[in-house]
Amino acid sequence: MSIFHNHVLMAACCAWMVAQLSKLVVCLIMNKDMPGNFIFASGGMPSSHSATVCSLVYTVGYYEGVTSSLFAVTVMLAFIVMHDATNVRHETGKQGKIINDMITILEDMGKPIPLEKKFKELVGHTPAQVFVGACVGLFVGFIFTIW
Repeated sequence: MSIFHNHVLMAACCAWMVAQLSKLVVCLIMNKDMPGNFIFASGGMPSSHSATVCSLVYTVGYYEGVTSSLFAVTVMLAFIVMHDATNVRHETGKQGKIINDMITILEDMGKPIPLEKKFKELVGHTPAQVFVGACVGLFVGFIFTIW
């Protein structure tokens, strides 16, 4: 028996990969440009974090039962991850944009700011991105349970 026989783990990994590859497709369609380091990039449509935890919820519920303690843990983990993605990380991105705008204003005034690079602005998700990511995860989980 190998790790590849763990359907719960494989579903979670596949859901993450499907979501990340979907980001590439969405970016190519919307921006007509290939994003750099899209495999490990955070933010964007759909949320790979939501896809991963929702596939865990679905497959654990299927294999362990919805009354199991493990199912309860995965549901709570999913809520925490999705809440964090839409609120905490999204706010961090908005703050990064404001700081970058302030740096630009100061540089335009002739006051150079010694930063190696600007702050990352796309770190969180909109509710729609989290919802679509959750749907991706549930769908991948479903596929793994009938496969």
